[in-house]
Amino acid sequence: MTNCLVLTHDPEFFRRIQNGLETFPLSCTLFDPAPADSQQLILSELILAVIDTHFQWRAARSILPLLEEQKVPVLFICSSAHQQKHLLQLYSGKCDALPTGCSAAALRESLATLLEKESGTLTLGSLELNTEYHTVSLDGSAVPLTLQEFRLLHVLMRNPNTLMTREDLLRKAWDYPASCITRTVDIHIGRLRKKIGNQWIQTVHCSGYRLHVCE
Repeated sequence: MTNCLVLTHDPEFFRRIQNGLETFPLSCTLFDPAPADSQQLILSELILAVIDTHFQWRAARSILPLLEEQKVPVLFICSSAHQQKHLLQLYSGKCDALPTGCSAAALRESLATLLEKESGTLTLGSLELNTEYHTVSLDGSAVPLTLQEFRLLHVLMRNPNTLMTREDLLRKAWDYPASCITRTVDIHIGRLRKKIGNQWIQTVHCSGYRLHVCE
């Protein structure tokens, strides 16, 4: 089964995408300009496509309408800001565009955003967060969170298995200035652990926290 289709000729690019998706239970496949019936079978299983714009653009253009029809989210990796803007306007479905050489953290966050379902649901293991209704569930049971706890967990879930410093979390979850000196993050991490279990959030000594995806 193919969940993520990668359009590229570059093996290193393919490995980067695989690494970015390692926390999601997805299988990646390189695009093969196969017969139309084989393409249709692959497309029926897709939940994401990643396009290296250095790939033969004619082949990419041929499959874009099919991806659009199937409502498959697409991530474009581009060489310039102008190209990013053009591609975001070209594809009418859910999409994002990042520059070639973007950081691993930016890649993971973009992939996580694209993988959020249309309902706004982000699922990692048995943990599920819904951004539309501001709800969280664990093993199918609701977990009541305050708004600040919810925002903190959302940032962690969009960056799974990634070190997030306290400054990162202050800025991304609550728009606090990075220079702000506060124990707010530590206090809310402690509260989150009590509600979802200690095994989900790891402390990285003297650095910050990391969401560990539990199977």
